[in-house]
Amino acid sequence: MIRFGGLRSAGPRRRARKRRWLRLAAWNAALLSAAMSAMAVIAELWARHAMPFVESSKPVLFVPLVGSLREPLAEMRATNGLDYWTVSRTNSRGFADREAPSPERAAAGCHIAAIGDSYVEALQVPIAGKFHVYLEELAARRAPDWRVTTSAFGRGGTGQINQLAFYDHYARYLKPKLVVLVFTVNDFVDNFTPLNALYKGWHPERQPFVHARRDQNGRFHLRPPYP
Repeated sequence: MIRFGGLRSAGPRRRARKRRWLRLAAWNAALLSAAMSAMAVIAELWARHAMPFVESSKPVLFVPLVGSLREPLAEMRATNGLDYWTVSRTNSRGFADREAPSPERAAAGCHIAAIGDSYVEALQVPIAGKFHVYLEELAARRAPDWRVTTSAFGRGGTGQINQLAFYDHYARYLKPKLVVLVFTVNDFVDNFTPLNALYKGWHPERQPFVHARRDQNGRFHLRPPYP
């Protein structure tokens, strides 16, 4: 009887122990939920501080005879979501650069025009950190008598054939003493219309930049951009 009574009396103790475990589990779950919520809030605050925005924004505008440029006087936001978040503005010509000097000021000194693709456009860095701006500042310190001014005409995804229009319609009017034409390895593709069309999904006859086509006699002809 004592043994059976002991078994009967163990039931309430077991239920009490179970309730204690349930309360402990509930408290642990609540604490875990609170910790995760706090971590989420901290992560959100950190992300807002370290990542001002999460998507790039690069408004474009089609310019007849030139092609698809950035929208003039527009805000450009560029990020890879990892190590750079830059905000810059395009000038009145649609290039991510300072406003170009007047033709009179350019002619009074040594004007250098840089032309190229994304390496010249360089949306990954502020305008003040681009190489042609550094060059102008360096020249002002070391050779002030030269009165060096610089400007950049860069557009990502273009090759030298596409960039001919940048010179003809913009840089040429500044009468630069020196033109720096930046060539990178991907320009081999950008200059070859059929491969460029295949790579980017464009129609070979309808490219958004000036491009070249070869006729039946083997001669190349420039074709205007297609909107």
